[in-house]
Amino acid sequence: MNRAAAIAAALVLAAGGASGAAAQGCLKADDTAEVQITGTLALVRFKHPGNGSNLQAYVVRLAKPACADVTDMDRKVHRVEKIGRVQLAGELPEPRLKRLLNKRVTVGGTLFGQHTAYHIAPILVQMKSIDQAK
Repeated sequence: MNRAAAIAAALVLAAGGASGAAAQGCLKADDTAEVQITGTLALVRFKHPGNGSNLQAYVVRLAKPACADVTDMDRKVHRVEKIGRVQLAGELPEPRLKRLLNKRVTVGGTLFGQHTAYHIAPILVQMKSIDQAK
């Protein structure tokens, strides 16, 4: 999962326009890569496809679609195209997220690929920081 997280982190860089490497196309990452992603914070409500329970998730909506080479749990790399949002994962500071809802934010962390029914975006960021974007 850490490798996939890092690859997802590379996507965050591409989506946020954070580096020259991001401009070269889809990014590859390893399990130690940390990235920053910038976009609009949103709260998405959805039904779990297996048990039908009502759930919600915070996502960062990207200004333009991005792509990433995501390593799955079997260490196979898959290209994911047209990624429009990145789901937040990890310890989520609910009061802070509510204050930042519908605002442009920059999220720092490592990325990984979707692998459960609780993941509603192809890429997730294991969040380490979140701030209102300047």
